Amino acid sequence: MNDSVPMVNGVHIGKGGHLFLASGAHAVFEYATGRKTVELQSLVNFKNNISSRRNCADAFGCSYRHIIVPDKQSVLNDLVNGAEVSTRLGEQHKTFTGFPEILYPLRELQGLGETVFMRTDTHLADIANILLSRLIFTELTGEELSDEVDNLQEYLIVRKRHIGDLGSKLTPQIGAEELFLKREWGKLYSNHLSGNDGLIDVYVNPEAIREGRLVIFGDSFARAMGSCLSRLFSEVMFFRTRFAHGEIISLSRPDYLLTQNAERYLANVSADADAPPFFLYPNIIEAKKNNNKYPDLSEMLGKMLSGVPLPGASKLVRKEKELDPATLRRIAVALFRAQLRTGEELHSQERRQEIWLAEKDHYIEHARWICHNLAREGFHISEFI
Repeated sequence: MNDSVPMVNGVHIGKGGHLFLASGAHAVFEYATGRKTVELQSLVNFKNNISSRRNCADAFGCSYRHIIVPDKQSVLNDLVNGAEVSTRLGEQHKTFTGFPEILYPLRELQGLGETVFMRTDTHLADIANILLSRLIFTELTGEELSDEVDNLQEYLIVRKRHIGDLGSKLTPQIGAEELFLKREWGKLYSNHLSGNDGLIDVYVNPEAIREGRLVIFGDSFARAMGSCLSRLFSEVMFFRTRFAHGEIISLSRPDYLLTQNAERYLANVSADADAPPFFLYPNIIEAKKNNNKYPDLSEMLGKMLSGVPLPGASKLVRKEKELDPATLRRIAVALFRAQLRTGEELHSQERRQEIWLAEKDHYIEHARWICHNLAREGFHISEFI
């Protein structure tokens, strides 16, 4: 990082007393200033995740969007001292995939000015949560919203001093007065799980603008939109996770599906294929917390309950043992070509080869999964190719 950037305990003190997350596990300013770059495999994981999520949404007949919530320095870049924000990971990932389902509402948030984020927090102010909730509603339903329709801004009535996740890192701690929304509709159910992964919030509001079930996989930014979204959708189910969990989608049968991540999490994206079953999260967290002497249990349970065969399981599946590597590769190449987007940077054979080398294991595993499921139904892949 540029040594001229003032920083205390990982917090950058910007102009006007605005606090920014500068370092930490995601090296936010390192990426924002271009001193670090995202690895290709992480970009590929993101592309594959969005592709498989929209395919899943199509299969269940629900409308789908993914929203990347821009980081504070991406939106309020003019308030950063001593460094130029030259890279926005959200723009980079949206451009790399070319998928229209991805939302990166940078300009919309910048239109709110300095009030868009809480001053001593990484998170958005509720006025911004209202803006994004309306955007999500319009994207998922095709209907425009305004304050005359949902009256959300009328509920911005709680003004109090807030010491945010950044202000709490400083000594003495720093807070600022903020304006919060007061929810006066519907009912909230939550598991109040300590920690992050595994949290569940469920809102039910029969008086919502739109009848229908919205399922959300995301982080604390999506969770903060729950109250606003429950004014717009009659059922909102929020699951705190970096992945999209197929078993949750299958069980909940949503009308609308939203996945979300904060921009800083794009520095290292995990593949949805590595997701544990969602309801195992408490067991995984407890095992790590207690230094469980059987540390592989949760991982193995996750694999066995995911529906994907373990190595060696193919011996038990009729006809699958007849598959050869050349056939698997042929199927994988066909899947890769079907997913390959048309974009300027992918026109060259060299670029296509680079992407294939990074992605081929994913597509070969997908091909194996297809063959496995066909075999379970008594078919062999040779009957289709």
